[in-house]
Amino acid sequence: MDDAIGDGVHVLSLSIGTSKPTPYTQDGIAIGALHAVKKNIVVVCSAGNNGPTASTLSNQAPWIITIGASSVDRTFGQTVTPYELKRQMYPLVYAAQVVNSDVPKTYIAGQCLPGALSPQKAKGKIVLCFRGNGTRVGKGQEVKRAGGIGFILGNSPANGAELAADAHVLPATAVNSENAIKIVRYINRTKNPMASIFPAKTVLYSKPAPFMAAFTSRGPNTISPDILKVTTGLTNNMGKPITDASGNTPADPFQFGAGHFRPEKAADPGLVYDASYTDYCLFLCSSGIKTLDPSFKCPINPPSPNNLNHPSLAIPKLSGAVTVKRTVTNVGGSKSVYFASVKPPLGISVTVSPPILFFNQVGQKKSFTITVEANSEMVGANALKGTYSFGWLTWTDSIHNVRSPIAVSLA
Repeated sequence: MDDAIGDGVHVLSLSIGTSKPTPYTQDGIAIGALHAVKKNIVVVCSAGNNGPTASTLSNQAPWIITIGASSVDRTFGQTVTPYELKRQMYPLVYAAQVVNSDVPKTYIAGQCLPGALSPQKAKGKIVLCFRGNGTRVGKGQEVKRAGGIGFILGNSPANGAELAADAHVLPATAVNSENAIKIVRYINRTKNPMASIFPAKTVLYSKPAPFMAAFTSRGPNTISPDILKVTTGLTNNMGKPITDASGNTPADPFQFGAGHFRPEKAADPGLVYDASYTDYCLFLCSSGIKTLDPSFKCPINPPSPNNLNHPSLAIPKLSGAVTVKRTVTNVGGSKSVYFASVKPPLGISVTVSPPILFFNQVGQKKSFTITVEANSEMVGANALKGTYSFGWLTWTDSIHNVRSPIAVSLA
């Protein structure tokens, strides 16, 4: 990263994450990214691939733009294998029906793990295998080893509608969890189940899209709980809320930040939340980290971490009232008036002051405060302690909607 900085790059993009959240002082990516930000270089990194478990987020540093994984509105037949079957029907079996006798009669039997399938039972058949243990391509290799003629990779419920287009070693395709269950039912209810696999074709404008990938890592941020990562659209191409990989449950800001990135909106945001290298150093000072830039002298009383001028708000273990400050810069019309609207987290009161911002030139900055407090009926509600609820703060001038996610948990 330092070499790239020395080369004078403008953007650093790293699809690299850690196996678990890593403190900034031990995180080479965070340290390198801080060096880059000092030179006004944008750093973009992946959130990681350790989902759907919570608190698995990589690249948590607020000076990094962190990107989660989601789907697009096109499908590719869910395979990029060059192999084809003759256009005819073939016997179809579920992997658990054609395993060797020593394979446990549990969910493992349907996984097509190495050495699990019986060549006497699988030969010449299309085999349905479920995701879970083992690799996706490895399951196809096991089907081929056992003499299977084709392979269907079925999603487990945990994988939901998330599909991968893999380079399989035999004719193959992947199906979502709902369709995989339908295929199992068809096999179990049919005397001689049959199937065929045709060459893949790209299908445009598939729906719903986007949805969050099951594998994408997510918050809350365990290194800096006061930082909630942000991206910008909240609805899919059916006009409904973006969901998780199952397609049934709405996703939340710990998965998508501020929503799915929309470049045409980002090109004309109206307002921006600026943060400088000095702001990030002060954030580190308030977090007790003073060694990442020895030349920066921390003040005796640095601002609290939740006062970093970040375009989101996360308050863990809320007790009493918390007030934070934010500053926005006008990059829209020279004469602009923005009105605040709040959709507060469940049981939480959110007050913005002032609720109206007046701008009379481009580049002008305006500050405001956000006060967050639990409603009286929520105080002492033990069942909700430690559980996050989510809301939104939006500034609008009737042209731009500058939206920030809010995440709050009770002490």
